[in-house]
Amino acid sequence: MIRLLLCVLLPLAARAQLVLSVVDGAAETPLAANSVYQMRAMEVGDSQSVRLRVRNTGQQPAEITRFFADGAGFSLNRPLPPQTLAAGAFLNATLTFDARSSANFSANLQMNSTSVLVLVSVTLGAQLGIAPACAGAGGTVDFGTVTRGTVRSCELTLTNPTAQVMTVSTLNVTAGFALSRVAVPVVLGAGQSLGFAVQMTAETAGFVSGTLRVQGRDYVLRGGVANAPLPAPIFEFESSAAMSGQQRRLTLRLPSPSPVTASGQVHLAFLADSVLAVDDPAVMFVETASRQVRFTVEEGKTSVTLNGAGFATFQTGTTAGRMRFTLSGLPPGAAADAESTVILAPLPIVLDKGLAMRFPNRVELVLIGFDNTYSAGSMRFRFFDAGGQPLTSAMAADFTAAFRTYYASAPGGSPFKVTIRFPVTGNAGGIAGVEAELTNSAGTSRTGRLNF
Repeated sequence: MIRLLLCVLLPLAARAQLVLSVVDGAAETPLAANSVYQMRAMEVGDSQSVRLRVRNTGQQPAEITRFFADGAGFSLNRPLPPQTLAAGAFLNATLTFDARSSANFSANLQMNSTSVLVLVSVTLGAQLGIAPACAGAGGTVDFGTVTRGTVRSCELTLTNPTAQVMTVSTLNVTAGFALSRVAVPVVLGAGQSLGFAVQMTAETAGFVSGTLRVQGRDYVLRGGVANAPLPAPIFEFESSAAMSGQQRRLTLRLPSPSPVTASGQVHLAFLADSVLAVDDPAVMFVETASRQVRFTVEEGKTSVTLNGAGFATFQTGTTAGRMRFTLSGLPPGAAADAESTVILAPLPIVLDKGLAMRFPNRVELVLIGFDNTYSAGSMRFRFFDAGGQPLTSAMAADFTAAFRTYYASAPGGSPFKVTIRFPVTGNAGGIAGVEAELTNSAGTSRTGRLNF
């Protein structure tokens, strides 16, 4: 009897394979099952982390069913299993150990059936003491806010807490900071302490951070750098008293060299004394035809430029009141109360021009000027012959109502042009001159003799 053996050849199922590795940069170093991984030696108070990666190197999906680290002081940051990894996929995790006491520590790192013994040795290291003025949260050395261009020191101590001699061979700081009164190696006897300082040089405004390394332990250094406040600028005006109807110069200077380069605006505001004057548009800076002008000051200088020049020209207008000069755009910490006030006192009516005209049956007097009190009204007139003799007694008139009506509807400021007509009975040719007195709340103004 012949027997036939039928063999059916089937392809072997592709096997899934999970590999646990330590990651350093782009390199992955596999950890074999039942192997030992030695972490870097540490000092009490240190914390150390190791990057781990589980990669599926097979051709089929694979499931992570167990992934933990069992040991005092160890923790594993990873997604909780079960986790399914596709072929070629990977999962990252972080193994962390916090050294709270001196001893030899171990942990069982388990990923599915792969078990790795993790070891770490912790010793007592030099203890760092931070002066209360610089003690920040979590052992940070905090320099606070330092003025740019200055150096701030924080006092520290290194203490040997053991009963043996201790040598500190690594003691350094990162750029922006410097060690003072210490040099390595530092040899400390049992229980001995050494005082030293870390200095922060404030060169650029902003936030500064760095590291103090003592052996294998790093301490955070941090501080803020601020520009020194800009001294309050001094407003300077011409020595004579300011009056309405003028152009004046404003200069600015600092009482000491500026710690920064700064720029901003000088603002001009005006408050009129009269209720009839809402504003006076003639009060402004000439260079910009507005009520503001740009100022600039360079670091290290006391002079301030206004609109690119050494001074700015402003008009005082034709209204009694107060001109207030203020600054904006000053750097943080600058004197915010830098300001100055120019008082424009009430004046008797200012006459810019007087014109006397004669006609066959009348004479006219044209007066051009301004009244910064807005209170003009009472006037007196005297007429003279060619020999200078009075032709009449003083003639009084009151134009108060007319001036109030005019100023109530005027666009701003107090300039006026008034024409006063005098009818003449008979021959007007005998009238050769006239004098006028104009009165407001500040006093009386006179035209002097105006000839027809």
